[in-house]
Amino acid sequence: MLDRKQLEMKNLLLVLKRLLNKRRFEEMPTIYSLQILNQIKQLLPKQTDSKVLTYLDPDPKSSYIWLRLNFLEQQAMLLIYHEEFVRSLSTDFDSDQFQDISTNNILFTIYDSLAISVRRSMEALIELKGFATYNNIELYKIYFCCSEIENLNKAQENRNVFFNAHSKNIGLQIKMSEEDLSDMLKGCPRTDLFFLRSPEDPKFLSMFENLKRNHSLLTPEELLILGYTYKYFSYLSDSAHLRNDLDKSKITIDDINLMYTHLGLILLHTVAILAELTPGIKNKKLDQINNLLKNNSLAKEIFNKYSGKNINIGDYVIAANKIAKVIKINHSSFRYNSYKVKFVDPPLVPEHTVENFLPTEIRFFARGKDIKTEVIKRIGKENCKGKANKESIEKIIDQGTLKMRDILQEIQKSRLKK
Repeated sequence: MLDRKQLEMKNLLLVLKRLLNKRRFEEMPTIYSLQILNQIKQLLPKQTDSKVLTYLDPDPKSSYIWLRLNFLEQQAMLLIYHEEFVRSLSTDFDSDQFQDISTNNILFTIYDSLAISVRRSMEALIELKGFATYNNIELYKIYFCCSEIENLNKAQENRNVFFNAHSKNIGLQIKMSEEDLSDMLKGCPRTDLFFLRSPEDPKFLSMFENLKRNHSLLTPEELLILGYTYKYFSYLSDSAHLRNDLDKSKITIDDINLMYTHLGLILLHTVAILAELTPGIKNKKLDQINNLLKNNSLAKEIFNKYSGKNINIGDYVIAANKIAKVIKINHSSFRYNSYKVKFVDPPLVPEHTVENFLPTEIRFFARGKDIKTEVIKRIGKENCKGKANKESIEKIIDQGTLKMRDILQEIQKSRLKK
């Protein structure tokens, strides 16, 4: 029995599967990606074993591209490593054969490695998107300088906590790097610092903070594969914590197929964004990927559901398996909507007649405006004037909607009997 959290994640992954099934590109996540990454390698200056701090490198952008290129190549290799096993799995198998603990542990091992890679790839996608958007060479220097300071502070903390051995040398390195960072921040527009909390507090954003800050940079499809909110990333993060293993104690073939699909889709996106950072790249396979990613009607259709373009105030919806009327649409800064509804059916909790729902928690039932027009047409406009009459009409519309629901249910039952 899936809990609500697992069910939501499974539904999201099923949408991703549908997204890929609309396209014929089984080879794209691996073969196409590796070919594009190989071309990027040829266009970049060769990697060196320079002992110079990366943020002092005269070409920090190339160093960053190499860093992410190696990461993406590793994800493509992981897909190839698991490919034969994943392709050999059949969803037609009887699920009873996976009751064996050892077999399920094998499936869990594959699922877990894919989930962690998806999590890391999601971080890479939003980071690359920021660099591609702001296109400021100083950002790469600041990024590496902050990384250096973070690593030095961790090293110092480790010495202090476990050995009581504070290092003056590391302390001096931290001070010098912080002074360099302060000078760099003075020459960089505040709005470009997409990965830092602020110039006054130059620490890296958490993934939660990153999504909040850079949400508007993402396309509908990028939002889809990131799960729209932090919740999906949080779900994947469970794989990094031992105490949460029980949530995934029963892994199915479908779970593995969907996670494999998700990693492939993120890989395509991140490779395409990395290519934007690489001047002079020309590749027909990259053109095909970009064409597919930028002309995706399904992602836009799903995003419209989140942004509330399909449901209006006065419409009737099914919420918590009850008929309810939308009385207000709440707008968030993330381009999403939620719905304040008033139950027409008796609510689950009698005193809670009004409740707010996410777009994924309700289902459109009937257009309130159309029903009202039909009722007024039958009653006559002259009989609709006055507050008392208007309230009576609203009650008639509500009762008519409930009656329509009951009729539809009876029709469905009669069809099932046949």
